[in-house]
Amino acid sequence: TPAAPRGAPRRQRRRRPWRRHQQRWVWTVAFLAAVAGLARLPPAGGSSHSHHKKDKDRDKGGDQGELQHLSHLTPEAAELLACPNQTACIEPELQVRGPIAVALCSDHRKGVRMHYLTREGLLLHPSVDFVGTDFANADFVFWLPTSRPAMGDCASVDPGKLVVLDESDGQTGVKRHADKDGHMAHWYRSYFKRSYVSRNDGKFVGYTPVARNWPNLFPITYSVADSYVSPRLVPPAERNVPLLCSLRAIPPQPARTRIVAWTREYAKSRGIEGALVGEVNKASRRTISSTYFGLQQHARILVTCNPSRWEGDFRLWEAMGSGALVFVDRMHVPQHHPIQHKRHVVVYDNQNKTSLFSQLDYYRAHPEEAWEIAVRGYLHAMRHHRTSNMIDYVLRTTLAAAGAPGAELYEHTGQQLVQGINGAGGRTAKGGQSVIGGRRLRGATRDE
Repeated sequence: TPAAPRGAPRRQRRRRPWRRHQQRWVWTVAFLAAVAGLARLPPAGGSSHSHHKKDKDRDKGGDQGELQHLSHLTPEAAELLACPNQTACIEPELQVRGPIAVALCSDHRKGVRMHYLTREGLLLHPSVDFVGTDFANADFVFWLPTSRPAMGDCASVDPGKLVVLDESDGQTGVKRHADKDGHMAHWYRSYFKRSYVSRNDGKFVGYTPVARNWPNLFPITYSVADSYVSPRLVPPAERNVPLLCSLRAIPPQPARTRIVAWTREYAKSRGIEGALVGEVNKASRRTISSTYFGLQQHARILVTCNPSRWEGDFRLWEAMGSGALVFVDRMHVPQHHPIQHKRHVVVYDNQNKTSLFSQLDYYRAHPEEAWEIAVRGYLHAMRHHRTSNMIDYVLRTTLAAAGAPGAELYEHTGQQLVQGINGAGGRTAKGGQSVIGGRRLRGATRDE
């Protein structure tokens, strides 16, 4: 796994010294106030299955940095946020116990990043015995059709073992064996679809039609890779990018193009020095760009937007691992441990410029509240949306589909997520719309 990038490029513009110190003072106060709010919270422990326990013990008692003088903080909260190795100290919360042998169909000429996330999750999940391409001795075999369009030797895998992770952009699935009515024969154990939601210019249209006819088909989202995360959580005083929007404005993505234009207009109209809007470099999804991630880790507010015709992208989870206050447009995809408006992120309407400007104004004027949401979102993503969490979701959903003993005790399974949809493939979701991804289930801690 590539090392986590450090630092960020130097700013191109010089600020007036008094203004720089004034802004640092304001954001430092915000940082201390938000962290103080965590003093009443329980320890940020994870599952007893965590693969990070040895590293956490090693890093225990690390540099407390800016937090060491906050005596009213619980030692656990102060240690967590000041830890110099965030991916080791913040443990992902996992449910599946093993060992479970998992194989992965080889070859990833396309879909490199999804293959990277999947492989990292398999290697880091403490209950998974990753057996490479040893299909015979595997309990389950993962196939990523975007990474490997032709099944090759995976075509002979027992359907009861096959787990499909389909990250393709379209709303159709991979068709292999359908009956005369279009219903899919059981050629897989479970099927996970990323672009579960269809949109038109950023407007919600409905859920994927294959959810109606395909058995054991569930939504899936990307996750936070360990390489996305800075070794230390960068405090507000060191976040020298007040506003960042690194979306690419291209004709096939009118919603994103619109958000880039609005964010640029906002930064100019408010005279925000150091705001960065637009593509930061030409790096591809085949690389982990230190420039790109360094800017995110030094941003205070980060504006992102889902693709125009579907939901689900790498950018959201890259942003969630940065510690910035994330602005994201409204989402409808069912999501385990869903991120919530004004608790983990700020949700905006990608059709309403006035509303976006109003929300940006508010959180720039209330840095304490902005930092508190940013910290909660960061901790939530680090505990529930790492690559090992993604694998845990796939496994517990697959075990439930297979009727494995004890699987009925799992929470946040794919089966529970699709129950929140008003008719499979229907247009609207049940329950409160204040929660991204549908219903809020049990298991969230108070600091999330």
